[in-house]
Amino acid sequence: MRLRDGDTIKDIFTCNARDTLLIYTSAHKAYKLRAYQMPSARRDSKGENLRAMIGMSPEEEVLSLIPLKVRSDEEAAKLYCLMSTRGGIINRNELADYLNAHVNGIIAINAEEGDHIVDVAVSDGKGEVILASAEGQTICFAEEKARLTGRPSKGVIGMRLNSSDFVVAMAVLQPSDPEDKLLLVTEKGFGKRTPLKEFPRQNRGGKGVLGIKVSEKTGNVVAIKKVKDDDEVMITTEQGKIIRISANDVRVVSRYALGVKVINLEPGDKVVSIVRQSGIQEEEQSENGQPQ
Repeated sequence: MRLRDGDTIKDIFTCNARDTLLIYTSAHKAYKLRAYQMPSARRDSKGENLRAMIGMSPEEEVLSLIPLKVRSDEEAAKLYCLMSTRGGIINRNELADYLNAHVNGIIAINAEEGDHIVDVAVSDGKGEVILASAEGQTICFAEEKARLTGRPSKGVIGMRLNSSDFVVAMAVLQPSDPEDKLLLVTEKGFGKRTPLKEFPRQNRGGKGVLGIKVSEKTGNVVAIKKVKDDDEVMITTEQGKIIRISANDVRVVSRYALGVKVINLEPGDKVVSIVRQSGIQEEEQSENGQPQ
């Protein structure tokens, strides 16, 4: 994808025309589109501005976009929407609360002034959540520890933070993930993979444990992703540099390790996002068997 100045790739996923797309923005709102409403374009095109399709204001920014493959209210009733905010709040609602979203948007969360959503995920309610902060702290707790509330609500404390710290990302874990690793990447291009079993399960609302050692050399943590060995990772920088690497190329080390250089940066540049692309065998298939 060719990027406009100041823009970065936030996520990549596969979907088909019948899927519903939920778009969460910096105005604490959720918008809904059907995938077929998104224009098809060549791989190297710039794409279309979402403001032509939904009622985003000029100052709003897209913070998360998730595809939904549910086809009925019965399916949605079994799923939950998890939102984490910069201030360490975790909000857990029934996914069905968002099916009435529309192109003009609905309020997704009553966040405090100055706080905003950093990550959104759909879950079955049986897994665990990992929150990661800019200063390298992580906390892992059972999803059910976050009280289920109606939309919109303020949520509950997921992680307590130092005054200078803030949450940068969330990962949702399932019981089927024990062999997966947690990839952590810092703004100065350092990264590492750590086995999920090294992150102790705790109660919600604590300060957590060290997930990666950060310093002036590494810069703050910018993103985390749950990855498998055959996944690929795309790393985007502030100046528009993009590299694509195999997750298996990133060294597996303990929580206390610094990590290794995963991307060489020009002076003044920094990493702003990482995107996980699952292995071929995991890609979602459309009804005719082809990924869309």
